[in-house]
Amino acid sequence: MILYGSVGLGDLAPGYGDLDFVAITDGDIADDRREALIEARRPLRSGTSGDYARMIEGAFLPRHMTCPQSVGRSVWWGTSCFRHNGIA
Repeated sequence: MILYGSVGLGDLAPGYGDLDFVAITDGDIADDRREALIEARRPLRSGTSGDYARMIEGAFLPRHMTCPQSVGRSVWWGTSCFRHNGIA
């Protein structure tokens, strides 16, 4: 997992920035894992875990998708929603 953006620069501020990450996986994200990641995000976005938890966003990206021409299955957590790529 790699953290980047304002948290990596040491100037993260609630309400302004977010906790950006990319988690590199060995392979494509299977449907059951994708659903588990979506469910894991819900309590973080609810606000019950604090301001910093709400600021987490990033991607679970298969290693082979680090090449721009590659396709695969990934999950993206954004500030307002999530996405998954069946074929990205």
